[in-house]
Amino acid sequence: MDDDVKSAANAMNDRGADLDFEVSVMEGDELEDGLMSPKVRDSLMGSKRAAYDDDDGKPQRPMGLCGCLTLAYYQPLFDVDTTDVQLRLMRALVPFKKEPTFAELALKAPDAYGPFWLSTTLIFCLASCSNAASFLDYEGDMNEWSYDFSRLASACTLVEIFLLGLPTLIWLVGNVIAEHLTKEKMLPVLAVISASHMLWAILMKLLFF
Repeated sequence: MDDDVKSAANAMNDRGADLDFEVSVMEGDELEDGLMSPKVRDSLMGSKRAAYDDDDGKPQRPMGLCGCLTLAYYQPLFDVDTTDVQLRLMRALVPFKKEPTFAELALKAPDAYGPFWLSTTLIFCLASCSNAASFLDYEGDMNEWSYDFSRLASACTLVEIFLLGLPTLIWLVGNVIAEHLTKEKMLPVLAVISASHMLWAILMKLLFF
């Protein structure tokens, strides 16, 4: 029976050689990893061995012309857990504590998880608080009041310009003016600025309530 299944799989692969899929037959425990063939999985996610081939065991970006098209390319940017993000936010809010400092936590292993969720939280707070303020200030018939979703677009534009534009400007100025900053990448600057957004989100809630 197994031989018949494997023969059928090989026949389908021969007929679909020019297509972007592959049929494979796996044994026993290998089914726990999913039904996707190892070849297709490695092409999409990157090889597991290649992803952790560094001496310190940290995820490594796949190299090559199309490396940025794989999920494994962005994996090192999200290699954090809740404890890491929480500790970095606390150090951003309370910077005078020295052990460990924010630089020791974030700059050695900058991540994109914190900037994404902090900016999303700030956008939501700006849009929701502005609509709530508009509702409280409305003097006409409350049944005629409606949400203004353009405030969400305005908040998104404002936050993303500040989040991406300011680090880019600092990075470019550092590359042009200060030679010792040329080794600094954009992501550490982004991590520092995005962590400071936590203060604005807290202040908005305190001022609103």
